[in-house]
Amino acid sequence: PPVPDDGVPSLKAQIADTTKTPEERIQALLQLRTTASKERAALVDSVALMIETSESADVRANAIRHMHGVDSPRLKQAVLLALTKDADARVREQAAKDLDTWRRDADVAAALEAAKIADTSEKVRRRASDTLSK
Repeated sequence: PPVPDDGVPSLKAQIADTTKTPEERIQALLQLRTTASKERAALVDSVALMIETSESADVRANAIRHMHGVDSPRLKQAVLLALTKDADARVREQAAKDLDTWRRDADVAAALEAAKIADTSEKVRRRASDTLSK
């Protein structure tokens, strides 16, 4: 069932709260994903910020995975940044996989091509290649 409007601020605060465990933050994200469309932009901004700033690689990778298929320029920017700049190969691999939503975008295709050739992780290189071939 959708999250009622009065529950959205609490869930958004939980996502942003770095004192919460990664599991608690991801659970809040999953609950917010069912929110009404009028809250969608705020949700995407919160999740994009989490992808860009969380100290937990698990949180960053799970946030990318759980937002797969959400077509938003702000989210695309955060996932592209994860592919090109994240220190953790698991996050880069998840980003390479889930950038398929935008694989026809020139910037995304270029970043995937670069990752396919030059990423330090074979898993990321393989995932970028797979995404490009879809």
